[in-house]
Amino acid sequence: MYGPGVGGGGGPRPFIQRGPNSGSQKPALSDLPPNLKAMFEPRPIIEYKPPARPRKHDASYTGVSQYLSLFEITPPPAPVPFVPPVERKIQMKEKLQALHAEKNDLMASSWDPSANPKATENAYLTLFVGRLSYETTEKKLRREFESYGTIRNIVVVDDQDGKPRGYAFIEFEKEEDLMNAFKKSDGKKIDGRRIVVDVERGRTVRGWRPARFGGGKGGRVAIKSKRVLAEESAKAAATMDAERQRV
Repeated sequence: MYGPGVGGGGGPRPFIQRGPNSGSQKPALSDLPPNLKAMFEPRPIIEYKPPARPRKHDASYTGVSQYLSLFEITPPPAPVPFVPPVERKIQMKEKLQALHAEKNDLMASSWDPSANPKATENAYLTLFVGRLSYETTEKKLRREFESYGTIRNIVVVDDQDGKPRGYAFIEFEKEEDLMNAFKKSDGKKIDGRRIVVDVERGRTVRGWRPARFGGGKGGRVAIKSKRVLAEESAKAAATMDAERQRV
């Protein structure tokens, strides 16, 4: 650049070198380490290749007419009809229910409650007590149910490891005591849990299955009126009388 000289005189302005290597005679690239210096080196020269020659047509190529006999001549299979997701879910649910029912039938075919050596002596005087706390003992059940009548035997059902399964069977001396406990103890709270009671149906009702085989009464404990309880008690008593007459 040109500008006014020192003291106001005209003339060329002296060139001033700037930068980290302004006082050196060699470029800054030569001071880089080898690993960084390799990044700035030029690429190798591309090797020369002669142009590709066009291929000549091969007369030995033929068409596909000789393979027509290998093609399928039967009509294609019918397309699978579209099933909406909601209907597909329903079909899958029904299929699973059928599989579970078949499994339950197979397991229930070998179930014989009358052959259980730990069962009570008289099934028609036995009360089923379910939804028990795992902390409930035989002594606790006897203290809670002896107010309804004389108890002959109590069986608290355990699993193969000796742990309680949450239900028990109570055998009374008289049928009046059994019906009294059946009417008044349903929904009673024992050890913080409301129990459900029923007559023993495994040995008294034909075709009865426990809950683990897809049977049982199911449902949750509901608040029942005295009229509903009386009707259920009368129905259970009639069922027991009918089964007793058959035997």
